[in-house]
Amino acid sequence: MIKKRLSIGEFAKLKNVSVKSLRYYDTIGILKPAYVNEATGYRYYIPEQMIVLDVILLCLAFNLPLKSLHGYCEGNGPPHLQQMILDGQEKAFAKLHEAQKMLTLSQDILAQIERLNQPHLEKELYKHSFQERAVLTLPWIDGRDNGKTYIKKISALSECARDADLTILSQQGILHDYWGEKGEQYVFLAVEPAPHTKTGYRQLPAADYTCMVLRESEITSVPTILAANGVRAQFSLHLNTDIYDYCLSHHLHLLEVQSYSG
Repeated sequence: MIKKRLSIGEFAKLKNVSVKSLRYYDTIGILKPAYVNEATGYRYYIPEQMIVLDVILLCLAFNLPLKSLHGYCEGNGPPHLQQMILDGQEKAFAKLHEAQKMLTLSQDILAQIERLNQPHLEKELYKHSFQERAVLTLPWIDGRDNGKTYIKKISALSECARDADLTILSQQGILHDYWGEKGEQYVFLAVEPAPHTKTGYRQLPAADYTCMVLRESEITSVPTILAANGVRAQFSLHLNTDIYDYCLSHHLHLLEVQSYSG
């Protein structure tokens, strides 16, 4: 015959929890013993209560505050297990979503480091194949915008990305669009996935880009260098590469230019 009543020690051992924890669960009203011997004060549990303990342990893993679990009980009745699990799952899925975003960003940074740690001579052209990329943009006006406004605009783009629940990737900088006589410039921030809104959003095509690294002070010479090498760019991305080992070890403040010629 199955033993129906389990001492607090036996019950604790079944799920590898401490007796102290079971006493605490009793105190806050989320798992009360099925029977308490009035003469000795000993607590006893029944096997059917194991599912309640399982849910409590799940909620601990979900980081639900134990004291909040009392809200799932009505009077001295058992807790509403289904709602406890559903609320715990909601928190777990939110954490999983954030973890997935961090993994996406980490993979993006690793790919950038691996690519840019390959040393290139300054102003030396090289090709690199990029997948389609989504970027958020804000206008950049030479002569009016400066380092402070750049930081403000990147912060505004980051806030926009967070509001849209997008993963912020490592690439950011100035996008030079050469369409038209004067062309236009934008501050850009790479994100994933492509946002639903079209405001300030641009999809950069998958293609082989003509790239080079050069010092920030020489950035105005990019169109001349490209033209001298027969590259008629439709747009260029100018990215700060200071975070990469090559720049740090050589004490250089370099930019990478990625030019698309269609």
